[in-house]
Amino acid sequence: MRNILIIILITISQFAFANFGGYIKQDSEGAGSLYLCADNSTIRLINESIDIDLNQRVSFKARFTFYNDSETDQTITLGFPQYSYWDVPYGNKGYQPGKYYPLKADFAVNGENSEFDKTLFSIRLDSYDGVKLYTSNEMRDKLIEYAEMHEAESPPSMPILIWELKELNFKSNDTVVVEIEFVRPWFYKDESWSNKIETDGIKSFDYIFETGKTWKDSTIENFSCKITFPDDAIEHINFNRKDFQKLSSNEILIEKQNWKPSSSENLKIEWYSTYQISSFNYDMLYYSTYCWHHATDGSRKTAWCFKEKDLNEKPLFIKKINYPINKEHVKIQSKEFDNPIYVTKISIINGFAKDSKTFSTNSRVKTIELIINDTTQIITLKDSSTKQTFDLIEKADIGQGILFKIINYYNGSKYDDICISEIEFE
Repeated sequence: MRNILIIILITISQFAFANFGGYIKQDSEGAGSLYLCADNSTIRLINESIDIDLNQRVSFKARFTFYNDSETDQTITLGFPQYSYWDVPYGNKGYQPGKYYPLKADFAVNGENSEFDKTLFSIRLDSYDGVKLYTSNEMRDKLIEYAEMHEAESPPSMPILIWELKELNFKSNDTVVVEIEFVRPWFYKDESWSNKIETDGIKSFDYIFETGKTWKDSTIENFSCKITFPDDAIEHINFNRKDFQKLSSNEILIEKQNWKPSSSENLKIEWYSTYQISSFNYDMLYYSTYCWHHATDGSRKTAWCFKEKDLNEKPLFIKKINYPINKEHVKIQSKEFDNPIYVTKISIINGFAKDSKTFSTNSRVKTIELIINDTTQIITLKDSSTKQTFDLIEKADIGQGILFKIINYYNGSKYDDICISEIEFE
């Protein structure tokens, strides 16, 4: 096995960094119930059924059943809202609209695969009783105005809603079933100042329920939402709603009849990480959907993965996150702990440990070098998915942070991803 990376654990009081920064985010932030984009009081939303699976990614399925409560044919336009961001980079002509991040969803009408007709946009709102939609050209001035007010971002990235629109035709007393399905990375917002990571420590997913009240009588007649999640992560996951019924150790359900959802009832899911990890190599931290957040989220069923090419001689840095995080406007400001948080043990769940097949097909860490208070300690991990705990040679203040590097690894049978499921200190 060739040597790749040395893990050095050095207790330090401060990191020094250059004075520039930006934001790192993954795709869109969330989605919402279908929205009636027309003046029409005859279409009923009879049923809305949602299934959400929280894991390495967020898997989402929704089924909407509509009924034309009229003796005449009806044509309506519905909208599928998506929380997202639109980058506004600075170029030769000043700030100009760049990339935005649409959610790629499978869409079907009455069991037949379909496509949305067009895409429009809106600004973020506190409530969606009335929404003004814009074309991309109409959004230009709003984007540039935002960028000029947020020059510290690199590039400025305006929070928006993307609206995918679809025209539907109903016969008299006709029923139409619409289905949407997608799998997407978690959304996380980390602020980078040179090689330092300031993070709110949260993987999040939002869903707008309130747009369901745009149908006849402002009512969702029958509503259900089931959420499944890893049972070992329940203490790390926060649901803003308190009306879910517990079905099992890893399932919750909400059911409602004749529901008129308000903006205060929209869903927000937050999955907290205990520690933040920083690196001089961002590719190592943010490889696809396998970012560092998954290594400290409390679950062995998620994993932080990276490639051999991402390893370098620079150390990694891990420290405990002090919640709640201070935020002024969009800037993240992590807090120092009032007192030292000394730890004497490190525990690691090696590899991608969610099941035996995933563990064996991906690579696992083998040797780690820790340097604590100028003292070097080598730990060798077994090629096992069980939790492995090691005494530190000296106590370390994890509130201030520890440097570490990885020396080498066990090869996976199929993939070259090097994975760690959990890192803990006690």
